[in-house]
Amino acid sequence: MRSAAAQVDIAATPATLWAALTSPDQTRLWLSGLTITSAWQPGARVDAYYGSANIATGAVVVADEPSRLIYRLDEPRTGDIDCWLGWDLKETEPGITRVTLTADTLPHDPPVDIIRILSDLKTYLETGRRLSHPPPTAGPSGQPA
Repeated sequence: MRSAAAQVDIAATPATLWAALTSPDQTRLWLSGLTITSAWQPGARVDAYYGSANIATGAVVVADEPSRLIYRLDEPRTGDIDCWLGWDLKETEPGITRVTLTADTLPHDPPVDIIRILSDLKTYLETGRRLSHPPPTAGPSGQPA
């Protein structure tokens, strides 16, 4: 496995961050247009959708609301593990939370751009806007056109 980690301080409480990480209505606004769904309990299924296409499935490994969330995402056709994402949330002062994102991927998979993910999350929570442009419209197969 290849591992990368980064952290950023965000002007939000751990509870607000937890909601942004676990609410499908929010993930699509800051996570490159992906909707992430789960019951967010250990062992629960995780699904990642791009539009209506299920692009990854996986499982929750750790869910310790509102301080730690770890889940894995698998390639839905083969079941091969694509990556593990770990989120650690620690309030460093009232209303400021240090977010550490760790991404573990297989050597043959492209690396996860954790700096961009954290930047998008920070921008969304602090300004209500997207840092990234929305992804292109999905074609008939559900994949980007």
